[in-house]
Amino acid sequence: ADRLLVLGDNLMDLYLGELSVSQVSGTVLSMLSDQQTLEYSSFSTWVEGKTSYQVVTLAYDQSKWVLRLSDDQERYIHLHPGRWSPASSRVRAYALKTAVMTIVAAKIFKQDVLDVMLVNQMRMEYLGLSPIREISPNNGVGKLIMLLVDAT
Repeated sequence: ADRLLVLGDNLMDLYLGELSVSQVSGTVLSMLSDQQTLEYSSFSTWVEGKTSYQVVTLAYDQSKWVLRLSDDQERYIHLHPGRWSPASSRVRAYALKTAVMTIVAAKIFKQDVLDVMLVNQMRMEYLGLSPIREISPNNGVGKLIMLLVDAT
């Protein structure tokens, strides 16, 4: 649960497409190299030029990715899915935390990932969240759980 704190409390876009992290990052690095914006100085100038970020689209699935300048001088490219990008879903951080915790607990304790008692135990005991009345694979946290289970 402590490791999930970095997700914060806001909305985020979660990429659920077919590309792996290595494929996405490799493609973006190739794009940057081709347009000669891969080196720190050219990347920082390019990103900071307009709005402190740039958006690139991957040809494979038309997913959009936001690039920002990171504080780390060695790993200076910050990359995350763009808003409302194809193959992504907009989620609340608390829903994602609940889903991840529940999936892990269900595997450890050999329980159903859609067991509302298990979901509520994760929410209340580990995340300090209020319980939910019901869970459905078609909406809310249940839908997110199923998306993550299917993606693995």
